[in-house]
Amino acid sequence: MNTLLRRLVVSNSRSFRPVSMVTSMKNTYLNTRSLSSLSDALTEEIMEESSKDEIDSEFLDIKKEIAKTFTIKDMEGQSKVELKRKFKAETITVSFDCQDEEEDGELPDFESDDTEVESEESKSVYNFEVVVAKGAEDGDKLHFHCIAGDTITIRNISYVPRGVELNNEDMYNGPVVEYLAEPLRDAFTEYLSERNIDDDMAFFILSYSRHKEQKEYELWMKNVFEFVEK
Repeated sequence: MNTLLRRLVVSNSRSFRPVSMVTSMKNTYLNTRSLSSLSDALTEEIMEESSKDEIDSEFLDIKKEIAKTFTIKDMEGQSKVELKRKFKAETITVSFDCQDEEEDGELPDFESDDTEVESEESKSVYNFEVVVAKGAEDGDKLHFHCIAGDTITIRNISYVPRGVELNNEDMYNGPVVEYLAEPLRDAFTEYLSERNIDDDMAFFILSYSRHKEQKEYELWMKNVFEFVEK
């Protein structure tokens, strides 16, 4: 075999790769590039979100005020927050989820004479629950489902006898409060207000939910980043 032919054979044998090997190398490259891209995107997002970490002084003030009456239970990595207090012979629990947010769009004024009616900008509201238990926490209860917005809105109220679990599907959940007579609605609102569940509580739930959502989002990104980098 002449020298030129021998060189061509050697060169071709070195450049040849089985199809399976080429596919494996390609997948490894793509996976490495994908991981790098995700890590970079997470790093950029973490830095951007961390720069927003400015705590509103109003939030700190209302948190301090609420903490005078309620104990606040907030576990890192969990979305639910719980407040608890004693009032006379009652145990009162307020709970909300920082991700349980809704859009509260207001209906336009159809009585307006204008041909064009501008709809009000929708606002974010948060659902929360209040449990008023007589005596210990396993006593008879009133279970309020509410909305925290500019003010507190009560959706419905269920009566839960001792020994019955909350949110029992077989239980009567009570009427829709919106359809109750106005004096009765006002009386229920005053009942909660006497227990410090009022407009200040609504503002606290709104502020705390947004603050916690931001904290948990940043923690989630850091955990995902560490997972990807392992």
